[in-house]
Amino acid sequence: MNFEDLQQTWQRQPVPVVHDQSALLEKVQAGAAAFEHTIRRRDNREIGAALLVSIIFGLMVPRHGWPYAFVAAESLVLAAFFLFDRRRQRRWADAFDETLLGQLDRAIRLTAHQLWLLKNIFWWYLLPFLVGMLLIHAHEIPASTWRERFQWAAPKMLFDWLIVGGIYWLNQRAVRTKLHPRLKELSALRDRLRAADQN
Repeated sequence: MNFEDLQQTWQRQPVPVVHDQSALLEKVQAGAAAFEHTIRRRDNREIGAALLVSIIFGLMVPRHGWPYAFVAAESLVLAAFFLFDRRRQRRWADAFDETLLGQLDRAIRLTAHQLWLLKNIFWWYLLPFLVGMLLIHAHEIPASTWRERFQWAAPKMLFDWLIVGGIYWLNQRAVRTKLHPRLKELSALRDRLRAADQN
């Protein structure tokens, strides 16, 4: 039996029902706080990086042309998206009550939202980056034969695709190894508590 078999066996075991609801509430709140802290730190890094890219590419516009303005603008839009999404998540959090089931529902909603963001990261995060880099490479291609253009652009585009592929792979790995198991665990706990309340 390898590690993955052991992990699957462990995850298939039933979630124990804890009769001390205050201890379970503290555990759920502590887990949710740690998860939200991780998300906040990631968002802060992304906002900082987007602003830095926007400044750097904005400074390059007079010298290199409009494609750099496109990348600077899309970086600002990305930073604004993270700020808007964070504000929206805070409003969601206020909609849930302080009961154990309310806090579980809140944690499930946040986890499901992060899961959706990372599953669709190519469309809202990586594709704009690729379009911007393609515009920059197309703008800078030297006017010469098609073969020389291809030899000039191919390594740059390959590098861009490797970066995008690496980022996509890391995020999908986080979906599989962290977010899906967390969502399943929280949902199973909520279902058990609802079943116990009905009995």
